[in-house]
Amino acid sequence: MSEGQKAFNPLFDSPPGTTIAAPPPPVAVDPELVQEYLEELRSQQSLLRGFAGGLISSVIGAAVWAVVTVLTEYQHSWMAMGLGMLVGLGVRKYGKGLRPAFGMVAAFLALAGTLFGNILGYGGMAAKAQGLPLFDVEWDLLTDPAAAGQALVDWFSPIDVAFYSLAIVAAYGFSYREVTESDAVRMIRYPSTEENDV
Repeated sequence: MSEGQKAFNPLFDSPPGTTIAAPPPPVAVDPELVQEYLEELRSQQSLLRGFAGGLISSVIGAAVWAVVTVLTEYQHSWMAMGLGMLVGLGVRKYGKGLRPAFGMVAAFLALAGTLFGNILGYGGMAAKAQGLPLFDVEWDLLTDPAAAGQALVDWFSPIDVAFYSLAIVAAYGFSYREVTESDAVRMIRYPSTEENDV
């Protein structure tokens, strides 16, 4: 091999004598088609469906949190983050939101879900400790705002503020999707269920 000749590296170079075809140029997308596509995405939004999806996710997340709390006999504040993500994804899936309003709904539902999960967990622990029927204790807590508030105060820890905040941020962040014109162009060129699930 002469000094001016480059050594062949099989990891990064093509074999000598081969040519690699250049990728085809991107297909131009009509701007009117892009606007129609964006309008179609906007027309699919539903704050009511997003609220319903987030509410169901919030109740499920709170119930799971309470069950884990009662089984382990320990309040797991970190579960608030998972609940926030679950709520955000529920709002996003069913609301198909493209606006921050969906994030506000998800943040509210995440906070409500974390408080609800704490109340359910407290009721479950109290029922277990006193040997009382679970449903009766939970019902008494949920129908007496003063008792529910006292349960939250009794179980409050300063670290809870951080976890509740993370739940709110996670719910907000996962709840809607901003779609720009360049995103729409990419989604039109390369349609897939994953990219179009907004």
